[in-house]
Amino acid sequence: SNEVDEVAWYLKNSGGKLHPSDGQQGKSPNNLDLFDMSGNVSEMCNEPFETLKDGNMLWTLCGGNFMSPASEVMANSKAGFDTNKKSPTIGFRLAIVRNEN
Repeated sequence: SNEVDEVAWYLKNSGGKLHPSDGQQGKSPNNLDLFDMSGNVSEMCNEPFETLKDGNMLWTLCGGNFMSPASEVMANSKAGFDTNKKSPTIGFRLAIVRNEN
């Protein structure tokens, strides 16, 4: 969807908190019928972002999170992340096929 309010939890509508990713939280699936692929948590990717002057590596975060403005809640939005730090705004995404039987 091109309507961020329909598919994502972000700064304007999250209430400043993380939401369960179960497809039951009032958000619509995206064009591929996948829920929660935008917003809520930034996705930690296995892709280097930048090497710092001290030699430490930043890894890539994609998409926005529940504290991001709407402009950052897109798949092509990227930022760097130090894996030695923790943040409630970072996670990873799983695609699970629901068994309809």
